[in-house]
Amino acid sequence: EMLATLLLWDGSPNKADATAAQPAEDPQEAVTEITQATNQCEGRDADDGSPRTLDACQKMVALMAEILGPDHERVARFLMRQAQVQMAQGQPGQAEPHLRRALAIIEKIHGAEGPSISIGLNHLAMNQLAQGRYTEAELLLKRALQIQERALGANDVLVGMTLRNLARLYLNQLQPEPAEPLLKRALSILENQLGKEHPAVAAALESL
Repeated sequence: EMLATLLLWDGSPNKADATAAQPAEDPQEAVTEITQATNQCEGRDADDGSPRTLDACQKMVALMAEILGPDHERVARFLMRQAQVQMAQGQPGQAEPHLRRALAIIEKIHGAEGPSISIGLNHLAMNQLAQGRYTEAELLLKRALQIQERALGANDVLVGMTLRNLARLYLNQLQPEPAEPLLKRALSILENQLGKEHPAVAAALESL
């Protein structure tokens, strides 16, 4: 019960204090261990692909699945992060099954047309792109774009991100003609939603 409570802690100090106040053999040590693993998996260092970060993500996936059940949204969240670390390590083949499992969990919870699933579709598309599976990547991105435009509107920031990824796909195939209008639209959306100084805007500009 104590571990389940800790796993549900969202990181706020008040909840941490309340959790630590509950009777347990060593609650503070448990809080520290789980917090460190969560921060290591989800922090900025997650993009460096370090073995320590991968270990932390794998640990959180296992803990979440054991305590909350294998189809809980937090399992999907850490599976996605684990896959991102493996992608950073240059191991898209190892990342793919974790992305597909996360996507299946999200779809089970939110449905096949919910905006939440579009993020997972983007991650899986970039994984397919890294493995040279361009047709699969294109289908995933177009599905994500359709969901986002219908659920969030044509000018949502997620639409801009997906447009940028779709343009990147075409550029990787040396197809600048279909990529250019997508990049211009993505840039317009991202500038309006995030501001001209945001890193996502800079990334879109670099591709033009």
